[in-house]
Amino acid sequence: MPGRSAGQPGAIYRPSGQCQYRTCEYPHTARAALAAELAGTSLNQWAEKVLDEASR
Repeated sequence: MPGRSAGQPGAIYRPSGQCQYRTCEYPHTARAALAAELAGTSLNQWAEKVLDEASR
């Protein structure tokens, strides 16, 4: 329903498409960046694919 906030019962949550994730700078970020490079994608595209597969 329009006008309802996400905290209200019955509210529909519509994600913005933005997801902030913090991790240790090294080694996790370096591993993810390497995995994305080896997959031939950007880090963002790689993370989106990994999160999608993990959530199924």
